[in-house]
Amino acid sequence: MKIKLSSVFVDDQDRAIKFYSEVLGFVKKSDIPVGKFKWLTVVSPEEPYGTELVLELDDNPIAKAFKKALFEKKIPLTAFVVEGIQREYEGMKKLGVKFTQEPTETELTTQAIFDDTCSNLIQTYQTENMNRGLIARASITINAPIDKVWDALVEPYMIKQYMFGTNAVSNWQEGSPIVWKGEWQGKKYEDKGLILKLEPGHMIQYSHFSPLSGQPDLPENYHIVTIELSDKGGQTIVSLQQDNNATEEAREHSENNWKMMLEGLKMLLEK
Repeated sequence: MKIKLSSVFVDDQDRAIKFYSEVLGFVKKSDIPVGKFKWLTVVSPEEPYGTELVLELDDNPIAKAFKKALFEKKIPLTAFVVEGIQREYEGMKKLGVKFTQEPTETELTTQAIFDDTCSNLIQTYQTENMNRGLIARASITINAPIDKVWDALVEPYMIKQYMFGTNAVSNWQEGSPIVWKGEWQGKKYEDKGLILKLEPGHMIQYSHFSPLSGQPDLPENYHIVTIELSDKGGQTIVSLQQDNNATEEAREHSENNWKMMLEGLKMLLEK
């Protein structure tokens, strides 16, 4: 059983999509006319196949009463997790977002509450163990169909051509080990991990540990890398993220390396 949809009631769908996309940074997934209403959903750009948030018109009197009661009691309708709550707070303030609660530390989280311009209060929070949340991100659009891009992600002879000469060894099944062998800056390496999730043609997620990091081989020293593909009219958007970067400097270093890798993938598939 999975949760694929969640809803917020809004009093104006046009205003809602403007706020949730342009201010909060979500991506519109569905916009389908249904009578005088619209089936309107957004998703997180980091998880294009993840849970969809329905921006549902509060045409029902019960929905209006429910929203009003929550708003008057200053109770958030829902909550979104963020990686750096202070950074998000400052950025949203610059965009004119009205906060009813500034970032406030509790025992387990740091929380803030804002007005979504559609008669709702929304809570954002950052958990105290979110150092794994220092996430490196990279994305690129490739002029090639998804199936061709997918093949390049799981075919070792293709991986070697754009991933700095590495030899990837795996049977490409969920739960299976994966090993990367090669030489980097004059040093031989043999990195390892497990394939955690695999949705052929759409997404691969794996753990990764490199002895070259100098850290002990412990679970807290593994990264989790997620690569997702989405179609854009015959082109393919490749979205990648890697968690567990200890510092902003480490995150920036990882992002630069992944961007180089994605540029190599693009060059390989478009030549």
